[in-house]
Amino acid sequence: MAELKYSSQQQGLFAIVNALAAFRIYCLDRPVMIETDHKSLEHIFQLKMANRRLARWYDKLAEYQPVFANLIKTIIEGHKKDKIIQQIRRVIERRRDGSTSRDVSETQYKAYLVEINLVWYQGSTDVKPRIVVPNILNLKHKIIAEVHGSIYGGHPGSDRMCLKLQTDWQWPRMIRTIKKYIADCEDCRRNKSRLSKTPGLMKPLQIPDERWRSISIDFITDLPDTKRANNFIWVVVD
Repeated sequence: MAELKYSSQQQGLFAIVNALAAFRIYCLDRPVMIETDHKSLEHIFQLKMANRRLARWYDKLAEYQPVFANLIKTIIEGHKKDKIIQQIRRVIERRRDGSTSRDVSETQYKAYLVEINLVWYQGSTDVKPRIVVPNILNLKHKIIAEVHGSIYGGHPGSDRMCLKLQTDWQWPRMIRTIKKYIADCEDCRRNKSRLSKTPGLMKPLQIPDERWRSISIDFITDLPDTKRANNFIWVVVD
């Protein structure tokens, strides 16, 4: 096979590309973390692509939104500064050491775990663990934007966005944050389809047969005060 002649770096990258292609439907539009013991692959996106094969694979890997890798780094740094997450880590470390405590947090944080420098949450209804996002609003908005505004996201509504994000991420009052972001999305408001019927053309009113059958009323306001302290005019048109 031609693949046997690849360099060790190319063989490692070839395995990743094929694995992502096989599980493409599960990987698109969500964070993908690849664990490898091949050090040179860590900098693959910073390489100057002189090799056609690497350039072709680079294009395929770019489809899986490497921007999430930068978000993961930000999350790891945010975990170090978040007091609640640090408390969760301490509880998990005590649990691993086998030490017991009467602290209520032992039960409260039972659904949390630490893997690959990240704090994860897996509730009773979760199929897999979810990454715990630190309390940084800008970071939460970046995560929502990557899913909501991506070519695979298609600006879905708040209900679909909640389902998508709650598969991989976790933070307090998550639904409220997502709904507020969707409500403020300019693209969504600009392209939102009209659910009501299209209004018809304006038609002139029928000419009445008698006086005072049809009148219009309006107010002219914000006028200078008169001697009697009046500052508006009531206009009635027959």
